[in-house]
Amino acid sequence: MPNSSAESKRRARQAASLRKTLATPEARALKRAAAKTSWEDPERHRQASAAVRKSWGVKAVRIRRISGIKEAWTSDRREAQRAATKKIMADPELNAHRLAGLRKALADPELSARRIAALKKALADPRIRARRIAQLKKATADPKVRARISARLKKMWADFRAGRTALAESAKTRNRRRGRPRKDEKYGRFAILHKQQMSYMELARKYDADFPKQSDPKFAEKGDAAMERMRKGIRRYERRQKQQASR
Repeated sequence: MPNSSAESKRRARQAASLRKTLATPEARALKRAAAKTSWEDPERHRQASAAVRKSWGVKAVRIRRISGIKEAWTSDRREAQRAATKKIMADPELNAHRLAGLRKALADPELSARRIAALKKALADPRIRARRIAQLKKATADPKVRARISARLKKMWADFRAGRTALAESAKTRNRRRGRPRKDEKYGRFAILHKQQMSYMELARKYDADFPKQSDPKFAEKGDAAMERMRKGIRRYERRQKQQASR
């Protein structure tokens, strides 16, 4: 079994080296562009998938990988992963990117079909079902895990109720005959919906009266402009709220 202290030091050095390499926005942009260009080739996707399937088909490789994952996935690493996830979820822009990627992946019918087929195949095996149930029972037996699940569900339902209230108020405002809502009220509702994982583009498409139709020749240009107006309005509202709170 490898020395856990030496392994953690090696990982720390590797992470520090990567942070140093990607310290500038230009370096990060170049790395992202290179990765996108590389993975745009469908042939590379097929080769990578075939290589992964072939390697997992070898029992010795499978055992070695699973053993390595169990040894590496220490409590410290789990805590670091949890902290990194919380940091991403707390940043509206990073979280929006994450959700956009998820939506894009889930919108692919072929990918969804493959995922569902793999899940059905796995759950058809009684041993896998029993192992999943045992793991779930073991995880939920920990009071800390139950408390985290409970807090997450409470927050989810509170956010859902706040969003539903905001939509109801928005409907009332749209239906009233005279006057219009103040910008603070309007963007305050949009800010709540944005926190509920609605992207700026979705908000602009649904609530901006100037959002173009698909038949408009300048659809992309006007759509981007509407999204930018929505983003600036929400950011302006959030800044004003922080200023008021700091007084």
